[in-house]
Amino acid sequence: MNASSRRIVETVVLAGTAVLLLGHGGNIPTCFTYAATSRTYNVVGTCGPAGVITVATTPCAVTVTGDDVGLPSSGNLGATLDDGFDLYGSINSDWDLECGAGSASRVDAGAAGTLLLTCGRHPSPSNPAVSNDPVDWCQAQLVPVTPTCDIHACAPVTCSSQEHTAFAASGCCPTCVANGPNDIIPVPPPPVCHRETCPQSCPAGQEFMATGACCDTCKAPAQQCLDGRAQWRTEVQDRWASARACATDADCTISTVGSQCETACPGAIATDQIAALASWAAMRGTELCASCDTTPPGCPAVPPSRPACTNGACVTIGL
Repeated sequence: MNASSRRIVETVVLAGTAVLLLGHGGNIPTCFTYAATSRTYNVVGTCGPAGVITVATTPCAVTVTGDDVGLPSSGNLGATLDDGFDLYGSINSDWDLECGAGSASRVDAGAAGTLLLTCGRHPSPSNPAVSNDPVDWCQAQLVPVTPTCDIHACAPVTCSSQEHTAFAASGCCPTCVANGPNDIIPVPPPPVCHRETCPQSCPAGQEFMATGACCDTCKAPAQQCLDGRAQWRTEVQDRWASARACATDADCTISTVGSQCETACPGAIATDQIAALASWAAMRGTELCASCDTTPPGCPAVPPSRPACTNGACVTIGL
């Protein structure tokens, strides 16, 4: 679920909860008890250019209009607007952006009603990133617009990539300050690897080789590698044949072994022989296929089957 969908669901759930509680004489969510209102703020910080925005409320939700200061345009409201709010947006289609604005008690000499807003990014549901932990993205100071404090009355400022906007020591006009080690500065998120867009096969005579990039590349395996695989395959088949002895069906299973050469196709084997065969196959593959740096095609699909013991040997039987 993306941020926009999550926000809609949260608001619908709150609305449904309010109706249910009212019908049963219960308490409705706090955000429904306050009339719609709006606040206009001067905005400076690391999220984007300095500017002026207006934050307007509807029951349990907010919308943001005005200058593009790098903030999402909508979100949720927990109580009163002066208590703070949350905003939801995205950084391209791969990263969700979540911002929380609250009391700016940590802001030196903050005017009444000043809010401190911090944004973090985390992978969207379609993003195959390993960690879903949020990463700090940016921070902004929101100071209410008054007749004596309005960025629109100030001379515009343009900061370099090594700077961000802040309020000058006196007055309400923005100035550029150098990015400090403790400032939350937006850093381009890492590229997302969507492997479904990578080539799914290689030209004849070539195999996939991992390069550390999103998509593997195709390469023809060396003849030494092909010869090593052929020898490994023959030796594995010989050892497998002697690892199928059984007395009952319970002695058998279907398994496989692999090595640097390749992975053998699944076959019936005695359960107590798997560990020994796997250990030998891996070691022998290291000896024979040191030159292999590509991955051979996988095994063909086979019909569903089960292991069985027939004439003292494990075999596979179709289901």
